[in-house]
Amino acid sequence: MRIALCQIPTETDNIPKNLNNIIKCLGSKAEVYVFPEMFLTGYFSKKDDPEGVKDAVEKLRVLAAEKDICIVVGGPEYAPEGKYNAAYVITDTVRTYRKIHLPAFGPFTEKGRFIAGKEPMTFEFKDMKFGLCICYDAFFPEQIKASAVEGSEVNIVISASPVTSREAFECI
Repeated sequence: MRIALCQIPTETDNIPKNLNNIIKCLGSKAEVYVFPEMFLTGYFSKKDDPEGVKDAVEKLRVLAAEKDICIVVGGPEYAPEGKYNAAYVITDTVRTYRKIHLPAFGPFTEKGRFIAGKEPMTFEFKDMKFGLCICYDAFFPEQIKASAVEGSEVNIVISASPVTSREAFECI
């Protein structure tokens, strides 16, 4: 299985441009495409656009179904109780993982901006099982262990980590 790690820049608060950049990446011969945390809106997004996110995810679902691929992309998930930092797993369906561990130190102010998720997530695509977490989640071994117990063969960690913590993520 080919996995494309699409670590490309995002433009804050420009969902159409970010969606277009995702679509451009889908031309390689990969079966799974992985994009960074909060890629749809940018990590430091200042505006809420639930319909824009919903429309982008639906467009990606249609493309993923047509191409028989999996797209993992970060973005906000809007729910009645508030906003989550989420990873969308997009094939012919959409599954959503909600980031569990929200940092509240240094440049990371997620506890004030998002609601914490509650459940680790694994998913299967083309007979391969994946674990999924977002950024700071990777610093909590019980989460990766939970994915392993569920049979994950590959763990995907999406991140939009700024320069201040890049070194830690390059070691993971």
